[in-house]
Amino acid sequence: MTPIRELDVRQLLKDGGMPFQVIMETIQSLRPDESLRLLVILEPIPLIRQLSERGYSHRSTKLAEDDWEIVFTPQSAAAAADDAGPPASDIWPEPEWNLDLTDLAPPEPMERIFARVETMNPGEVLFALLTPRTGLPLQ
Repeated sequence: MTPIRELDVRQLLKDGGMPFQVIMETIQSLRPDESLRLLVILEPIPLIRQLSERGYSHRSTKLAEDDWEIVFTPQSAAAAADDAGPPASDIWPEPEWNLDLTDLAPPEPMERIFARVETMNPGEVLFALLTPRTGLPLQ
């Protein structure tokens, strides 16, 4: 897990201050594997763009009306965290049921999936291959 440093500039912003300098100093002082949890009163789109160009990914979360959390993570650390997860086979077992529904018109694929699910035991996995459909049928 990536270590996270927190910087809260909400009061500085409410007082009319400009936190850009302190944010950039904090970013520059981060270790290569460290993320920044920035607490602000609005989503800082220009800052997000600038840090994206410098190799940071971000996750924005609106906590309340004037309360945002932005987590900036160096992309190398984000990639390492993604790679550190367990293999998919450890998370999701092999399916007991495989349905190829690619040549069927709606609503038949959904009906077949529901029919199969009704016969399955808890913990069993169903894999259904469907044809992507764009748009909704006109009525």
